[in-house]
Amino acid sequence: MYLAWGEIDPPNIITFDEALKTALCKAGRCPASGFFKGHSHMSLVFSPNTADNSVTGPILKWMKSVK
Repeated sequence: MYLAWGEIDPPNIITFDEALKTALCKAGRCPASGFFKGHSHMSLVFSPNTADNSVTGPILKWMKSVK
């Protein structure tokens, strides 16, 4: 699992994502995660297959590491 959130997400989304990660880590299932400067929850989804690889680069690196 990879959790991602953006710098310009609404505060409630960031709070939820951080709480989810904390709960998963406490359960022994700590996920990989990324905080993306200049992005929101929408731009994270729309950035793949564009010139902006600031999101896809780290996610692809993680994907290759868990093969």
